[in-house]
Amino acid sequence: MLEDLTIAVTGGSGFIGYNLIMKLLENNANIILLDRDPSRPQFSNLVKESRIQIIKYDLTKPKPDLPDRIKDVDCLVHLAAFVPRSNSPNDDDLEKSIEVNIKGTCNLMSFFSRIDKIIFASTLEVYGIPKKTPINEEHPTNPLSYYGVSKLAAEKYLLAFSRRSGIRVIALRFSSVYGPGETFNRAIPNFIKSVVKGEPPVIYGDGSDVRDYVYIDDAVNAIISAILRDVEGVYNIASGKGYSIREIAEMIIQISGKNLRPVFKPSEKAPTKFIFDISKAQKELAYHPQTDIRDGLYKEYEWYKEILR
Repeated sequence: MLEDLTIAVTGGSGFIGYNLIMKLLENNANIILLDRDPSRPQFSNLVKESRIQIIKYDLTKPKPDLPDRIKDVDCLVHLAAFVPRSNSPNDDDLEKSIEVNIKGTCNLMSFFSRIDKIIFASTLEVYGIPKKTPINEEHPTNPLSYYGVSKLAAEKYLLAFSRRSGIRVIALRFSSVYGPGETFNRAIPNFIKSVVKGEPPVIYGDGSDVRDYVYIDDAVNAIISAILRDVEGVYNIASGKGYSIREIAEMIIQISGKNLRPVFKPSEKAPTKFIFDISKAQKELAYHPQTDIRDGLYKEYEWYKEILR
């Protein structure tokens, strides 16, 4: 049961992290939130929670000044990372990827040496261009971005650390996580923002790119399962279904009930298709995504409609 556990979380201000914290609090878990800026506005409603401690922590510092008591937590959920703001090469910062995603993860390993389990948020970008679909965990890893390389390197360091220390490591390779609260630098909220304003969603390319979208609640439930189950290794966390960018834009228009059509603009990138095999997570994590894409898009549309008023 979660109420018997103390969970340390990095990246609690992020999209997945904040939703995870809310879920852990609902289930009466004890939480130690590590963040470089504990004064963030999104943490203001957490200060009064008796089951949560918010401690200032910078991943990039090799010798963190942290209380000894947090070394004895049951599980670390490591979500903090440098993530490029867009798919533009200009945002794919090499130095930040190394400093935060690789060195920062290694710093955590050196500090949490008496922990039972580490859960690491990885990404579909470790695979690079798919050789075949659906993509399972044995698919070749040939990331194209510095970000993808850094996440794969962090995975490898953690798995080596696991072999040396006996600490179990679970790397969850998330596909495109969506839902209320995701940032506007991504396709779905950008489409929603346009449609709410009565403007057509803009698609770069012909809209045939296929992505495997997983709703935020399903992503959080996968982390909860990883906390509670006696497992280790690498798992794809996705829906197991693919939808083209055009289909997503058209579904959002249908949800809105507005008379709009997507606008297409040129793109130099060739279309890609990402659909994931989630059978390993289904079998070992009892992971079964519950949210249909239309239901998830409706929830996100309604959420953004309120905040964009």
